[in-house]
Amino acid sequence: MLCQLIPTMWMMIGIRLRKIDLMATIRSATPEDVPRLALLNSQIQNWHVRIYPKYFNAVTDPAAFEPFWADMVTSSNHVVLLADTDDEIVGYALVERQSREQNTFMRPANRIYLHHIHVGQQMRRSGIGRALMVEIEKLAGAETEIALDTWQLNTAAHEFFQAHGFEVQRLLLNKQLT
Repeated sequence: MLCQLIPTMWMMIGIRLRKIDLMATIRSATPEDVPRLALLNSQIQNWHVRIYPKYFNAVTDPAAFEPFWADMVTSSNHVVLLADTDDEIVGYALVERQSREQNTFMRPANRIYLHHIHVGQQMRRSGIGRALMVEIEKLAGAETEIALDTWQLNTAAHEFFQAHGFEVQRLLLNKQLT
């Protein structure tokens, strides 16, 4: 067990509010998690399709993502972290350990590359994303950086990453030719 988090949620019942504590565990994914992970991943895939249909494939069956996730959870240079409430996966992060040898232009570097981080809509602003980032920083260690890229229109992600100390280092620009 990597980390435990107990966010406090308030549920509206009639006109009264009731406080509910949810226990979430941050842990590494296993092959048994793949179907539930693929289901959660389909949420963010659908968001990308709505915002950037030119780039992303519409996938109607979350099972289509299972081969990808099966490879990721068994990869030696990838780590898939899950936020699990025992009955449901409510968030995940996919990171890759990357290494660059020194060359004529660049110094050597080791880093963690954050490919995906997603928290289900019902658990946003509950501390799940923050708990995932804490575990990612533990994976990175003291001499490693964490890098990521994000789509321009994903302003909520920009705010989240900036709140966690990320700064823009370079920009990727595209020119459409057709």
